[in-house]
Amino acid sequence: MVRNHTPSILICSPVRQKPGILNQFLVSLEELDKTGLIVDYVFIDDNIDLKSQELLHRFKEKNRNCLVKNAKEFSCEELEYVCNKNTHVWKKNIIQKVIIFKDFMLDYAMSQNYDYAFFIDSDLILHKQTLHQLLSRKVDIISNVFWSKFTPELD
Repeated sequence: MVRNHTPSILICSPVRQKPGILNQFLVSLEELDKTGLIVDYVFIDDNIDLKSQELLHRFKEKNRNCLVKNAKEFSCEELEYVCNKNTHVWKKNIIQKVIIFKDFMLDYAMSQNYDYAFFIDSDLILHKQTLHQLLSRKVDIISNVFWSKFTPELD
């Protein structure tokens, strides 16, 4: 007798976000269609805003299938990340920090035998059918491209 396998997905995100934006991201995660799926979460809390930290931990309380690790656990130095309406400055040491976070999340996904790791930035709002749409492609690796405009005067 062949049993259908329920796909398991670990949603992964390093999070340093403004509270209003983070709240919308977390709402979109809660509203995802998870029918027929096992969906868990792992976040690296790199927030400097206490309200954002609180939002992330409230999400964890509501979703017991959520792991939140404090960025300080990774022995990364505190780095200033410049992000405003005009620019995002990605220096090499900030990129290295994010690599460390993502390596942890990927290792965690593999050690817990998830079928998929879904990396998503915390400034996106997901369509309710995102997970099912990605799975419908029936491929091992898939990516979306999100275009960013860093200079408001250029259209």
